[in-house]
Order: sequence, then structure tokens, then C-alpha cells
Amino acid sequence: GIGVGDLGTNKNVFVDNTLGVNAAGTAAIANKGSGVWLGNGASSNLFQGNRICASPWDGVYVYRSDTVNNQFFGNTIGSLDASLSNRNGMMFDRTGRNSVGGTATGQPNTIIGNRSNGILVTGAATGVAIRGNVISRNGKIAINLDGNNGNFGVTPNDPLDADAGPNGLTNFPTVTLVGEGDSVKATVSLSAAASREYAVDLFGVLAPDASGNGGADVFLGTYSVTTNAAGKASLYKTVGTTGRYSSITATATEVRTQSTSELGPNTVGVPIPRISVAATVGELLVTVEAKLKDRATDQGIANAEVGIYVDGVLKKWTTTGADGASSITVPIAGLAVGGHTVWARYRATTKYGANIATGTFTIK
Repeated sequence: GIGVGDLGTNKNVFVDNTLGVNAAGTAAIANKGSGVWLGNGASSNLFQGNRICASPWDGVYVYRSDTVNNQFFGNTIGSLDASLSNRNGMMFDRTGRNSVGGTATGQPNTIIGNRSNGILVTGAATGVAIRGNVISRNGKIAINLDGNNGNFGVTPNDPLDADAGPNGLTNFPTVTLVGEGDSVKATVSLSAAASREYAVDLFGVLAPDASGNGGADVFLGTYSVTTNAAGKASLYKTVGTTGRYSSITATATEVRTQSTSELGPNTVGVPIPRISVAATVGELLVTVEAKLKDRATDQGIANAEVGIYVDGVLKKWTTTGADGASSITVPIAGLAVGGHTVWARYRATTKYGANIATGTFTIK
């Protein structure tokens, strides 16, 4: 579709083009090879806002170690319509430093529905920074550093990130989650090279890869960590509220080399609870109702223990019904005129910690 090659082919700009699909975006007009071929030393070129579909090869193919400093911002590569998919969304073959997306507005790409990997980094490629992108529902894995497992699987982490390969086979982070009130807290752990600075990007997952690592559907933010002498680093962040995702994954980009890891394992399999509480004042009784739901599905979590408190005093531990609800009544006669607080506390039986919701009511 577009070929950009050879030394000195620099600082060209390709913006808002449509490759491999008609103007309406509904039918393929396929090229015979890749949608974009970039290589042989072509550098400092910008591809922004393009739609790249229906390539029998890769949506974007970038080749050779002296093909560097090219930027890919805000492109849509692939489609959930199988007739408009590419092989790999993007392939970086023995390249130098290049940027795919970023954390600023307008920089992330959408790489979706391709037949093989979302992004494949292979050979002696290094410095491919893959930041902030939506990479989802591709045939294999979202980001594949083509190491020990070839084109088909996740490359496992190794102690002190001592192995070599595409993007240095940079180790990926792992994430554990805790629901607190109406928020999701993430503890992110990275075990990688010692005394190095990394940018950790977090993503909410709506459509998990079959591999269990990724994809990346909702960019949640980026954070800087520096590993200690043992190669360890961690961070603890609020990463969202309710209802959008029940799994979170992450990448690590070594700041010195700008090499990004594969996506880490998804935190799936256990609901992330969301609890709410409300009080209704009647003539003789105050009814306090708590509801416990899974954030992703908004379905009630049954047979869970919930403690209900009034003014900080535990009134009763209750068990939720099939709809995730439980309630108690409190006699008004025992309560003073004025404002009161109610709590509902979920007593976690899994790795998720205590989950507390608060509310108020007034006796007149």
C-alpha cells in the first residue's frame, strides 16, 4: 500500500489515509503485501491517523536495524470484520528504536482483530516502545516478543531479566487487585534487571487473550518504578471504579533502551466486588440494605458475608441472596434525632481485601 525505504528516506508524514479498505470502511480493497512497508534505513517518518486493513501480510512491516525513530500514532490497524483483518497487525523485524503509540492524547493506536499477533517483535529488534495502545482480540497474542516460544506463545520471565532476544525479552509485570469501596486498587510487581528505571503501563481487559496475558482494551495510566539491587519493584494504585473490566494487565518499558515487554498475566477468575449501602427511614424502623455485585458483569454475588454497621457499631453479619442483596432493620427508638452513618463491609473469602461502602440517614 505504502512503501518507504532506503537511507535518507526520512521525515515523511502519512496522515489520515485509508489502506486496504474502501472509503466507507465496509469492504476490502486488499493490497498484495503489507499495508505499510518501512525499511532499509528509512527513519524519522510519521504515520498518524491511518486505517490499515485487509493485508495478506502484515498491516505494518518494519525492517532492519537502521530503520529508526519512526512514529506510529493514532492509527487503526485491523478490524473485527474478518474480511478486513491483517496477518500481524504490526511486525518489527530486526529494527532499531521506533515508537508505537504513547501516553499522550491522540498517540495510542488501535490494533484489533488481526489474524495472528497484534504486534510481533522478532530477530534482533530492540527499542520498540509500545505504549498506551488498544491491542485486543487478535488471533494469537497482543504483543509477542518472538523468543523461546516462536510466534505462538508468551515468553516467560526469567531471573534478573538475563536472557536476550527481541526487545531484550523484557520481563512483564504482574498485577493483583483489591476492591475497596467503589474503586479497584492494583498492586503491580516487577521482577526485572537490577537498578533500572521502567515505565509501567496498566490496561483494563474486556476481551482476554486465550493465552491468559492481555489483551489491552482500556489504558489506565502509566507509572515510573526503579528496581532495586535484587531487580524488584512494585507500586500500588487506584486504577478504576465500577463496571468496565474485571481484569487488569500491564507492560514494562525499560526507559534506557525503550524496549517494551509483552503484556503480563490477566487477573481473572475471581469477581472484583462492588458494594453499596442505602438506608430508608420509616415510621418505626430504619431499613439498611447492602448490595454486593461483580464490577464487570454487574451481577449480584450470592452467599457472601456482609456486615452492616450503624454509627460504627456492628449490628449484624448477613448473607447475601441470589441478587447479592441483604438487609437489616434498626428500631428508630434507639436512635437520636439528627444525622447517622451506615456502613456495609464485605468480608472477603478470596485474595480481595475488605470492601466497605458508607452512607448516611437522618432522624427528624
